Amino acid sequence: MTYTDLKAPFWQTAPLQGGTLGKCARCAVRTTGLCGALRDSELADIQPYMTTVERHADTVLFDENDPSDFVYNLVSGAARSFKLLPDGRRQITGFLRPGDFLGILENDQYAFSADLITDSRLCRFRRNDFEKLVDHFPALQKSLLSGAFREVANAHERFLMLGRKTAQEKVAGFLMSLRPACARGEDEAAVELFMSRGDIADYLGLTIETISRELTKLDRRGLITFQGDRRHLMLDVPGLEDLLSS
Repeated sequence: MTYTDLKAPFWQTAPLQGGTLGKCARCAVRTTGLCGALRDSELADIQPYMTTVERHADTVLFDENDPSDFVYNLVSGAARSFKLLPDGRRQITGFLRPGDFLGILENDQYAFSADLITDSRLCRFRRNDFEKLVDHFPALQKSLLSGAFREVANAHERFLMLGRKTAQEKVAGFLMSLRPACARGEDEAAVELFMSRGDIADYLGLTIETISRELTKLDRRGLITFQGDRRHLMLDVPGLEDLLSS
């Protein structure tokens, strides 16, 4: 089955028959994000439409206003989305981790730029193919809609964070957002700062010096504990929750 086949109606050119799961069976993000909404047989049917690519850190996936030709699923590594202001300043709009999709809600052009923070592996879909797959699989449609609602909720929380919270509250809230889903509800959580202090500053609208100062304050208060290289830390979840609710 080729991309050319999809020029004809999707369900006529390639009747889906539940192929073998293949490399997706060993994928670390098989059960997360949009892929987690699909049965094994459905995911096997999608494989002919995706290409696995590996890219080095700082590779630009796409620039703002580029034609939105591709949709990406981050399999390993980390990425960031951002917009450049007219004066050259950068506003990071999001950090992406394994299981996250990039460029999924775009129109004809990407609304933001995206590049890789670390060496990464991604699954890439042509947009036209991906849209037809979404039309074909109701589970994908439902998961995509749920994701859109979460994006709206996250946007509202981000507006509140940037507009009304103190620098310490911004940093504490950001650290809490990095908790893995499996750690939700636990009193302690291990997180990795896979981004630089400059990235955090550009995301929260603060200076690098302010980020470093607030991390030091949280450390001295025992609300966070750095591990070794200062990229890994433990969070005192109840303590941080008290800080954010006070």
